[in-house]
Amino acid sequence: MITSNSMKPWFKDDLARALMGVYLASYPAKLPEAENDDFRRGFAVALASMAVIVGVNPESFLGGKDLFLLQEPSLRRSEGS
Repeated sequence: MITSNSMKPWFKDDLARALMGVYLASYPAKLPEAENDDFRRGFAVALASMAVIVGVNPESFLGGKDLFLLQEPSLRRSEGS
């Protein structure tokens, strides 16, 4: 049973650390690069969505490559070449 003594309020910093922990644990061991990118993109989208819902900036915990994968495909092609 939850009591007022056992409840802890969640703050943005707490949520950001929790999301970062899930993000870091999400890396697959060994997948071909195309499958890995698809997996990472999907996982990053899910975490970024949760972050936005609770008011946390996804850029505070997502890595650079995953932020790149979240961009529109047309932007990825122009920046990547």
